[in-house]
Amino acid sequence: MWVVVAVLESPSPRGRRALVVGAVALLVIPFAVALVALHDPRWYPALELAQTEFHVRDVGTAHTPLTGLIGRLGSVEQRGSHPGPLSFFVLAPVYRLAGSSPWSLQVATVVLHLSAIGVALWIGHRRGGLRLLLLSAAVLAVLLRFYGPAILTEPWNPYLPMLWWLVYVLAVWSVVEDDLALLPVAVGAGSICTQTHVSYVGLVAGLGGVAVATVFVRGFRRRHGGPAPARTWAWLAISAAMGAVLWLPPVLEELRRDPGNLSIVFDSFADPARDAIGLRRGAELLVARLDPWRLLFGRADAKVVTEPQPWSVTGLLYLAAWVASMVVAWRLRHRPLLRLHAVLGVALGCGALSASRIYGYTWAWLVQWAWGLTALLAVAVAWTLACAVPRMRPVRLGAAGVVVVLALGSAVGFISDASHVEPDDVASSRNLRHLVPATLEVIDRGVGPGDGRDGRYLITSADPIGVVGNAQAFGLANELDREGIQVGIDISNRLPAAPHLTMDPSQATTVLRLVTGPAIEVWEQKPGTRRIALYDPRTSEERALQARLRNEINEELLRLELPNLVAQIDASLVGSIFVFRTNSRVPDDVIAKLVRIFEIGAPSAVFIES
Repeated sequence: MWVVVAVLESPSPRGRRALVVGAVALLVIPFAVALVALHDPRWYPALELAQTEFHVRDVGTAHTPLTGLIGRLGSVEQRGSHPGPLSFFVLAPVYRLAGSSPWSLQVATVVLHLSAIGVALWIGHRRGGLRLLLLSAAVLAVLLRFYGPAILTEPWNPYLPMLWWLVYVLAVWSVVEDDLALLPVAVGAGSICTQTHVSYVGLVAGLGGVAVATVFVRGFRRRHGGPAPARTWAWLAISAAMGAVLWLPPVLEELRRDPGNLSIVFDSFADPARDAIGLRRGAELLVARLDPWRLLFGRADAKVVTEPQPWSVTGLLYLAAWVASMVVAWRLRHRPLLRLHAVLGVALGCGALSASRIYGYTWAWLVQWAWGLTALLAVAVAWTLACAVPRMRPVRLGAAGVVVVLALGSAVGFISDASHVEPDDVASSRNLRHLVPATLEVIDRGVGPGDGRDGRYLITSADPIGVVGNAQAFGLANELDREGIQVGIDISNRLPAAPHLTMDPSQATTVLRLVTGPAIEVWEQKPGTRRIALYDPRTSEERALQARLRNEINEELLRLELPNLVAQIDASLVGSIFVFRTNSRVPDDVIAKLVRIFEIGAPSAVFIES
């Protein structure tokens, strides 16, 4: 603490550089530890992560993607994707340099996040010098530990823009501060966010409108003032040209296809298939995440359904503290602080409106950006306090102590988590680790109706569990494509960003079907099929436990006169878990037993169909 205060008070460039290097190292080291932990055993991505690697691998080829990852957009007949492919483009260079492996994709993801961290710290220094840079680094350390290494190394599209969202807000603040050199940064960061995940569209559009309006108003006020207007129009022209280039791929796709993906995205929100949750529930969803206590001591959990609760007391108190700090900034006549508070106020308003447009399940990843706002509010409040409190040495020591403890404690916690991090869906990766080599061995022998590696393989699935089989089928297709084998996906699973992967059965020389759970026994009896790979992760005790739990569930549902739900479990175990949670007649212990059956795992097999 004494060292930090002494350096801040000292004009020594060497001491200041040492502080900056130390702050950056605290943020970088946990990522390096996580990548080492993830290197072995080899990861086999499934479902969306396999699709992401497909698209990243296609960048620069004849099949360069023009849209983002497929999403919950459009209809069953006309599925839409997230707006654009920019995330694939920015991941591709590092992915190829690191070896074009699944681990390379994780490396590229880390580099993307570290780039955002670097830009955010640079903007902090540009706006408030070394003090604001160090404060930003400490808050970032807390936020990174909260997100955790699993989220920050996973190349999933809701996660990729999280830190670039912070950069965007800071860049918009800089533009409002008349620092027009940050306008292209805002365009780049905003494009990454909106193209990668549709949940950022309203947020970026709202703040972008504020930035552009501010620039135009100032430009017209200065139109007779000499060089300033020329500088304004020059930065506007550069930013517009940059935006046009970044948005060219989705615009081309829109012009080539009818309906285009941008039209599908627009229609999904203009006329959603289900009613949106509304402004009140959206605001409650946002306020529940304005929770500095959870940011300090909790962990992010994005892949859960998070129903809006009545107004969070913690969130409302945090909002009150922020409003109070805004009043203090106004009394201090501190213009940069006031503009930061104003930008954050607009962001909160846009956030509430954006959350209000959620329809269907309220998955936590749809409001993952809210934690970034919670962190930025902390920066604004802390900076306001630093400006308001008398600059006495004991106060400076206390403030430095808080910042150092937060930064060091969060970095140590992040490193500890990173040292034993595992990728998402370990079960699917483990199953694919056994299924893929066995399948490649059969293909290499040329056994079956195909022509070895020169054949055309249609990949499909049969899955009574729900999600698992489809996820592993995409993982199998990804691994065969990596080996240079021509693969295709059936029309029901087509990917808008990779239409070349859709294959009609008549075009295939071989059909490979990935089958899970009890469906394996059914497919064993089907004529014209042959199993070529099988893996069962369960022990005999776990299989017996699953059978006992399933019998108990069946008996309980029959006792409750709900025989139709027994058949529903047979059709989709995962789907039943979600449906049962909305059925007041289903006891909690039945749902808990279903969850336990799913957690134990299930066998997977690959069949060749002639």
